[in-house]
Amino acid sequence: MLNQQYLSAFAQHLQANLPDIQAMQILTTEGLTLLSAVNKADEDQISALSAMLLSGASQLTKSLGSNRRTQGLIVCYEPSAYVVTAMNEDCMLGLQIPAEMGQPSLLTKVSLLISDHASTLKITH
Repeated sequence: MLNQQYLSAFAQHLQANLPDIQAMQILTTEGLTLLSAVNKADEDQISALSAMLLSGASQLTKSLGSNRRTQGLIVCYEPSAYVVTAMNEDCMLGLQIPAEMGQPSLLTKVSLLISDHASTLKITH
């Protein structure tokens, strides 16, 4: 299992680098919430949306003929944008941000922040 201290440190690092995050969840690929910075009322919605978006991004990548791992997906729905990206083979990150931030460069920045913490974000079995 992931160390809660490492997850919290990663979440703080992400929030410091992207201060406009409205909601954040780190989930297993099966949809189990590992860390949540979201209203309880919205937690299930963001979990389901994150799982659906990551699955859709993976399917889209396969349909385009790529065998590379999907970096993630951004869906803008005013006034928010929803970002989902795989953190590793076991976890994903879902973010809700202001729609104007929903640019491809944001996904690249999030991926770099994940890479910075890759060694501490692995699930141990």
